[in-house]
Amino acid sequence: MTQMELNNLLFLASTAEDPDLGKVEELLKLGADPLGSYDDGNECTLEGAFVNSQERKFSKNLPALIDLFLRYGMDVESSEDAVLHPLTWVRDEYGIQTLQLLMDSGLSVKAADAFAIDLIGDILQFEAGLYDMNTSFHDNTWHESLDSAVKMVLLLASYERVFEGSEYIRKLMCARKEDGANVSCFRSWNDYQCDVEFRDYGNLYSDYFGKKASWHLGSATVFANKSRKEIRKLCLIGYLDIDRLEKMKIPVEYILRP
Repeated sequence: MTQMELNNLLFLASTAEDPDLGKVEELLKLGADPLGSYDDGNECTLEGAFVNSQERKFSKNLPALIDLFLRYGMDVESSEDAVLHPLTWVRDEYGIQTLQLLMDSGLSVKAADAFAIDLIGDILQFEAGLYDMNTSFHDNTWHESLDSAVKMVLLLASYERVFEGSEYIRKLMCARKEDGANVSCFRSWNDYQCDVEFRDYGNLYSDYFGKKASWHLGSATVFANKSRKEIRKLCLIGYLDIDRLEKMKIPVEYILRP
């Protein structure tokens, strides 16, 4: 059996609605590669699993699958492609669990930083404007998605190597150096809930769209589940927005104003 045939079988087994983990493990033992191409389009099983898991009925299987992939030597940073990007859209408890597995396996600061940039960029470019204009988005599914996105940022920041090494994530957290001891608690992401708010700052030229587009920024307030006490505020700003704000002499924390 060729490598691509093995990889194709792994893709089919891993993206089934109710995957047989025993079969997945057997294929991994035979040398199937979650990061290897399974067809002529050069797509890989890991990306397929992430894309599949953007539907809730598939995401519940994702942590167990990723745990298997990691146990058999998968290193996401050995891929030349941005294989983690589709995980930014798996915004539920299983997506967060999966991110934690990757962090516990040693995901680098550079990869964590890129993940946060993609995650917040997705929200501000494709969702913030819709949220402002269309109240049909204001439902439990939408709020869970945003809550999970903020918890992903909190989870990344809870790792000392990320908190110390990612300037972008520190800006999202509105962090000071002495905050380090206070962010490790966010590893227990289930203990918190997050309320998100967006503001429209008018139209500015967008490199992505090649024309003027709405400029949205956001903020998030983190509450303890048990006490409902407010314990943290975050700025939801895109990576390039930091430069914009500095050029306009607007402090990042300005968007946290009431």
